[in-house]
Amino acid sequence: MFVADRGAQLIRKGTLMFPALTQGVLSGGKSLITWPGWATNYVLESRGELNSVLGGWSAITNGITPGTNGVSYTLGMTYHAEFFRLRSQ
Repeated sequence: MFVADRGAQLIRKGTLMFPALTQGVLSGGKSLITWPGWATNYVLESRGELNSVLGGWSAITNGITPGTNGVSYTLGMTYHAEFFRLRSQ
């Protein structure tokens, strides 16, 4: 990404900093979703369908676990699709 500063007549190279979600599978069919610990101003949200106009994203407030390697959320085995995202507060 390049940022132009017209007043100073400069073009600077920059980097976008946004956290990535990572998913893993635990024993017993549980899923683990993790993201970097520095992303303290982000909230984890979930949604059952992406193409539906009904409903929206819901914040997940229970079960979030901060750790030394980042933040994690464990969910049990489900029989439906679920989508997750991090939203900046």
